[in-house]
Amino acid sequence: MPNLTESGSAPSSYPPLEGFAVDDAAVGAPGSVPVEAPGGGRKRWPIVVVAVVSIIAVALIAAGVWWFVIRPAGNASGTSHPQPVSAQSAGAAKPHAGTNRTSAPKVASCSTPPSAQLASTTHEGDTLVAVLDLDTNCDNSNARFNRADVRVSIRDQDGVAAAAVFDFSKHPIDFKDGTASLHLAYGLSQYWSPYDRIDPSGSDVVFQAGEAGNGGDVQAPGGAIGGSNVRDSDIERNAQIALQSQISHDSSAASDLYDKYTTQLSSKKYGLQAEGKTWHYRDIESQYLQMRLKHPNALLIWAATYSNYTEDGNPADYYVVLSGESLDSVDAANGWCSSNGYSSKDCIAVQLR
Repeated sequence: MPNLTESGSAPSSYPPLEGFAVDDAAVGAPGSVPVEAPGGGRKRWPIVVVAVVSIIAVALIAAGVWWFVIRPAGNASGTSHPQPVSAQSAGAAKPHAGTNRTSAPKVASCSTPPSAQLASTTHEGDTLVAVLDLDTNCDNSNARFNRADVRVSIRDQDGVAAAAVFDFSKHPIDFKDGTASLHLAYGLSQYWSPYDRIDPSGSDVVFQAGEAGNGGDVQAPGGAIGGSNVRDSDIERNAQIALQSQISHDSSAASDLYDKYTTQLSSKKYGLQAEGKTWHYRDIESQYLQMRLKHPNALLIWAATYSNYTEDGNPADYYVVLSGESLDSVDAANGWCSSNGYSSKDCIAVQLR
């Protein structure tokens, strides 16, 4: 073994190792000490190759785990889209396979008035209830009509039988397969013909959008929708026309009472000051309708047509409501008044001539 120097440093060069070729490039300049690879001087490239291969293998394993385990189901593109999870859904049991989760058909809002036909009319107390069959005029057959301020009028051969303004934004109409049924309530100031005189086959129903109502909605019976009044001028005109129509309609029945006794329940004329108010056509018509509901045979006549109402040759321009009962004598007529709860002031015996 060669001797060490006093400083303890290695000799300036080592003899070549037996069995190995000397790499001239690895031999440094005189006086330098060559750096050997770890492990007895072996080169590092085999270790580097192993490290690279290991990294690639780990990457491939991670990609496989992501693809087959972590990746969201059904995302063919491989892009993950996080889905919000509520506290309720996170703890809820998943539905079993085969559970029907089909949602209800979407209902579209529509403001186009429908087409309507009158199916029937009835009454609840002195409120007229009209049943309408509707067909939507919207593109969607399951549309919801929810427009406010819509005037719905029922017209027959004599004029406007009923009219009111309805707010369908508060009471929307839901159509199914393009059709719907609707119950509308009309108060005494909103209809002008007896409910049983309105013929569905001879009547038209008109929806008019953009009409302003007058006052609050009438109270409607269960299942029906109430509306507000139309303009006062329209009410007066409709009532006057209805009075004339009713007189004409009842003239034949009044003729059958000639030489008989009946009872008079009311006599009013336009502008009369009586019972604490000034009477208008709307008031006279409303009173007749109430009498008609109470007494189905009630008639409306124009007093000036009959001689028994003429005094000193002057016609009596009054609208008169008769009970329409055919009675044999004054006593029988007075008895009818008493049995129906009328005083002698409100009910008297008359004989038409």
